[in-house]
Amino acid sequence: MLTGARYVWGGALLALCWFSQPGVERLPPAAELGRTLPTLALQGVVLSYLGTVFWYQSIARLDLGRATAIVVPSIPVLSLGASWLLVGEVASGRQWVGLAVTLAGVLFFVMAPQAKPVASAISRRSRRSSHSDPAPRRGCG
Repeated sequence: MLTGARYVWGGALLALCWFSQPGVERLPPAAELGRTLPTLALQGVVLSYLGTVFWYQSIARLDLGRATAIVVPSIPVLSLGASWLLVGEVASGRQWVGLAVTLAGVLFFVMAPQAKPVASAISRRSRRSSHSDPAPRRGCG
Protein backbone atom coordinates (compact mmCIF):
# COMPACT_ATOMS: atom_id res chain seq x y z
CA MET A 1 0.00 0.00 0.00
CA LEU A 2 2.69 2.49 0.98
CA THR A 3 4.79 1.60 -2.03
CA GLY A 4 1.89 2.33 -4.36
CA ALA A 5 1.18 5.61 -2.58
CA ARG A 6 4.83 6.58 -2.96
CA TYR A 7 4.61 6.13 -6.73
CA VAL A 8 1.32 8.04 -7.01
CA TRP A 9 2.44 10.99 -4.87
CA GLY A 10 5.85 11.07 -6.51
CA GLY A 11 4.32 11.09 -9.97
CA ALA A 12 1.83 13.80 -9.01
CA LEU A 13 4.54 16.03 -7.52
CA LEU A 14 6.79 15.56 -10.54
CA ALA A 15 3.90 16.43 -12.87
CA LEU A 16 3.15 19.60 -10.85
CA CYS A 17 6.81 20.63 -10.98
CA TRP A 18 6.94 19.99 -14.70
CA PHE A 19 3.72 21.94 -15.41
CA SER A 20 5.00 24.88 -13.35
CA GLN A 21 8.13 25.23 -15.51
CA PRO A 22 8.37 26.76 -18.96
CA GLY A 23 8.65 24.26 -21.77
CA VAL A 24 5.26 22.58 -21.55
CA GLU A 25 4.55 24.00 -24.99
CA ARG A 26 7.24 21.67 -26.37
CA LEU A 27 5.00 18.65 -25.98
CA PRO A 28 4.56 16.54 -29.12
CA PRO A 29 1.38 17.07 -31.11
CA ALA A 30 -1.77 15.63 -29.53
CA ALA A 31 -2.08 12.80 -32.07
CA GLU A 32 1.48 11.62 -31.44
CA LEU A 33 1.11 12.03 -27.69
CA GLY A 34 -2.12 10.00 -27.81
CA ARG A 35 -0.27 7.15 -29.53
CA THR A 36 2.80 7.13 -27.27
CA LEU A 37 1.26 7.92 -23.88
CA PRO A 38 -0.31 4.47 -23.33
CA THR A 39 3.01 2.81 -24.17
CA LEU A 40 4.90 5.10 -21.81
CA ALA A 41 2.34 4.55 -19.04
CA LEU A 42 2.51 0.77 -19.48
CA GLN A 43 6.30 0.89 -19.46
CA GLY A 44 6.30 2.94 -16.26
CA VAL A 45 3.82 0.68 -14.51
CA VAL A 46 5.58 -2.53 -15.56
CA LEU A 47 9.05 -1.28 -14.68
CA SER A 48 7.90 0.18 -11.35
CA TYR A 49 6.09 -3.04 -10.52
CA LEU A 50 9.04 -5.24 -11.48
CA GLY A 51 11.47 -3.02 -9.60
CA THR A 52 9.33 -3.21 -6.48
CA VAL A 53 8.88 -6.99 -6.77
CA PHE A 54 12.62 -7.54 -7.24
CA TRP A 55 13.41 -5.24 -4.31
CA TYR A 56 11.08 -7.08 -1.93
CA GLN A 57 12.34 -10.45 -3.18
CA SER A 58 15.92 -9.37 -2.47
CA ILE A 59 14.92 -8.27 1.03
CA ALA A 60 13.22 -11.64 1.57
CA ARG A 61 16.40 -13.47 0.56
CA LEU A 62 18.92 -11.10 2.18
CA ASP A 63 18.68 -8.87 5.18
CA LEU A 64 17.71 -5.24 4.52
CA GLY A 65 21.18 -3.84 5.24
CA ARG A 66 22.86 -6.22 2.84
CA ALA A 67 20.29 -5.66 0.08
CA THR A 68 20.59 -1.88 0.47
CA ALA A 69 24.38 -2.01 0.43
CA ILE A 70 24.25 -3.89 -2.88
CA VAL A 71 21.45 -2.00 -4.63
CA VAL A 72 22.14 1.63 -3.71
CA PRO A 73 25.76 1.78 -4.97
CA SER A 74 24.71 -0.10 -8.09
CA ILE A 75 22.41 2.71 -9.26
CA PRO A 76 25.23 5.01 -10.52
CA VAL A 77 26.96 2.02 -12.13
CA LEU A 78 23.79 1.06 -14.00
CA SER A 79 23.16 4.70 -14.94
CA LEU A 80 26.64 4.99 -16.41
CA GLY A 81 26.11 1.79 -18.38
CA ALA A 82 22.69 2.91 -19.62
CA SER A 83 24.00 6.33 -20.71
CA TRP A 84 26.78 4.62 -22.63
CA LEU A 85 24.37 2.20 -24.33
CA LEU A 86 21.60 4.69 -25.06
CA VAL A 87 23.42 7.91 -25.96
CA GLY A 88 27.04 6.84 -26.38
CA GLU A 89 28.33 8.83 -23.41
CA VAL A 90 31.91 7.88 -22.56
CA ALA A 91 32.99 8.04 -18.92
CA SER A 92 35.84 10.30 -17.87
CA GLY A 93 38.89 8.96 -16.05
CA ARG A 94 37.49 10.14 -12.74
CA GLN A 95 34.20 8.33 -13.42
CA TRP A 96 36.06 5.10 -14.29
CA VAL A 97 37.94 5.30 -10.98
CA GLY A 98 34.63 5.84 -9.13
CA LEU A 99 33.10 2.95 -11.03
CA ALA A 100 35.99 0.66 -10.10
CA VAL A 101 35.85 1.66 -6.42
CA THR A 102 32.07 1.19 -6.32
CA LEU A 103 32.20 -2.20 -8.02
CA ALA A 104 35.03 -3.35 -5.77
CA GLY A 105 33.06 -2.32 -2.69
CA VAL A 106 29.90 -4.06 -3.83
CA LEU A 107 31.84 -7.18 -4.83
CA PHE A 108 33.66 -7.22 -1.49
CA PHE A 109 30.36 -6.92 0.33
CA VAL A 110 28.68 -9.61 -1.76
CA MET A 111 31.58 -12.05 -1.34
CA ALA A 112 31.86 -11.49 2.43
CA PRO A 113 30.54 -14.31 4.60
CA GLN A 114 26.95 -13.66 5.50
CA ALA A 115 26.20 -13.01 9.16
CA LYS A 116 23.66 -15.26 10.84
CA PRO A 117 20.25 -13.60 10.95
CA VAL A 118 19.23 -12.50 14.44
CA ALA A 119 15.81 -14.19 14.27
CA SER A 120 17.25 -17.65 13.61
CA ALA A 121 19.83 -17.25 16.37
CA ILE A 122 17.09 -16.27 18.82
CA SER A 123 14.85 -19.17 17.79
CA ARG A 124 17.74 -21.66 18.19
CA ARG A 125 18.51 -20.22 21.60
CA SER A 126 14.87 -20.54 22.69
CA ARG A 127 14.68 -24.13 21.39
CA ARG A 128 17.82 -25.08 23.32
CA SER A 129 16.53 -23.51 26.53
CA SER A 130 13.13 -25.20 26.17
CA HIS A 131 14.76 -28.64 25.86
CA SER A 132 17.00 -28.17 28.88
CA ASP A 133 14.43 -26.52 31.17
CA PRO A 134 11.01 -28.24 31.18
CA ALA A 135 9.40 -25.59 33.42
CA PRO A 136 7.89 -22.64 31.53
CA ARG A 137 9.61 -19.30 32.12
CA ARG A 138 7.70 -16.26 33.20
CA GLY A 139 8.59 -12.61 33.18
CA CYS A 140 10.97 -10.69 30.95
CA GLY A 141 13.85 -13.14 30.90
